[in-house]
Amino acid sequence: MCSPSLTERAEKTTSGAPEGPPVPDDRWLRGDGLQWQLDAFLIKDAHALLPLHGDMTAFGYRMRWGYMLLLLGLIAPCTDDFYGASLWGSRRKPPHHRRPVRREASEAVEAVADPEDGPWSADAKMAPIGVALIGGGLFAKQEHMPALMKCDNLALKAIYSRSLKSAKETAALNTRSEATPDLYSADSGPGKSYDDLLARDDIAAVILALPIPSQPAHIEAALAAGKHVLAEKPLAPSVDAGKKLIDYYRDVAESKGVTFAIAENFRFKPVFEYAAAEAAKLGKVEHFSVRVFYYMGQDTQWYGTEWRAKPEFQGGFLLDGGVHFTAATRMLLTGHESRAAEVTAFTAQVQAHLPPIDTVNAVVRLESGVSGTYQQSCGTRLSASAWEFGYERGTVCVVGDKVTVTPRGGDQTVKEFERTSGVSEEVAAWATALVEGKSDERQAVDKALGDLEMLELMFESGLNGGEVKKFKHQ
Repeated sequence: MCSPSLTERAEKTTSGAPEGPPVPDDRWLRGDGLQWQLDAFLIKDAHALLPLHGDMTAFGYRMRWGYMLLLLGLIAPCTDDFYGASLWGSRRKPPHHRRPVRREASEAVEAVADPEDGPWSADAKMAPIGVALIGGGLFAKQEHMPALMKCDNLALKAIYSRSLKSAKETAALNTRSEATPDLYSADSGPGKSYDDLLARDDIAAVILALPIPSQPAHIEAALAAGKHVLAEKPLAPSVDAGKKLIDYYRDVAESKGVTFAIAENFRFKPVFEYAAAEAAKLGKVEHFSVRVFYYMGQDTQWYGTEWRAKPEFQGGFLLDGGVHFTAATRMLLTGHESRAAEVTAFTAQVQAHLPPIDTVNAVVRLESGVSGTYQQSCGTRLSASAWEFGYERGTVCVVGDKVTVTPRGGDQTVKEFERTSGVSEEVAAWATALVEGKSDERQAVDKALGDLEMLELMFESGLNGGEVKKFKHQ
């Protein structure tokens, strides 16, 4: 409940407001000749703010209220002229142009006004952020839908998929009773396209889980529409495409006020977070070995998706799954001198049903001169999931969900973690970052580019008989 209500507290007038720049508490904030708008998804009690909604001229109210509402993002001028004559004294974006998408009312009000004078009670909370899920494939259904259902900071407003059938199947997994997401698809006809979804004002952000080749175009469209983006890994089909996508994002980020994050869930798996934290205590890397072996059979659900079985991108399944493993590897290469410098590799297609390659064996040299091995195959009957790293002052070994830390001269610690994909954790972290108006470093696009580059140069080296390739984005 709003107590006291904004209707009662706001002193609206069309005359009597003093001229000149506003000063807190004893002057007036004028909106003469300007249009004002409310970000509807931020409103807790819309009826209390109703008097402020719509086009307003000669609008004034106490400065304390005006400043608070502006800082919260509840009101915003539709013209940059406001910035030249008001709070910031120059024609530039205000300091909160990347303000939080949503904040706790009690926290935000306390920062700008006496809490007991605020328009919300101390325990009031804003509505969650409106989000759309783009994609109705296996990963969207199995991982992203459950993650969205668990995240109180997000409200699923819509689902888009290539077909209405898959959009309906995905929507059937919605377990929240408060709302049913609207469905959009390429085969749904007028008013139900991807562009139509992006035009909605109640959707502030999108999660994309699409086939690798189609991701970049959908990401760019979402950013251009002013939506925050969380996109599934890999960043793009190639390093060149990834760099172009990052350049585009940086070109529009400030003007659109958007953020772009990559959903690399291995950076949110507790087993690797713990291993990386322990590794950071042990000094420089001296040796390392990464081995990931598994068999991708034709009877698996993943092989059943045509875009994976008949890849139109480098590496096939090695790229699709491999960026997880290079991300984990790079987490354990702690310190500036332990960045990958160059690589030589051999690749092969062992299984006829896994084009273009299903196996890579590489030697990676670090900036320090130390080298280690990286082996990955999705076409072997061997089974392995092991990261073994030796540091100046001990070792860290990750085997499956178990981490063994052995400090030099100290007691060995063995810790086993409950198996989790890390997707729920990454979605929750992304939502929290949106609420707080910042980005989560674990989801940085530059990190995703480095993960992609590590694999791409291995593939290129293998195609050229083991030619040494130098890294640029580690």
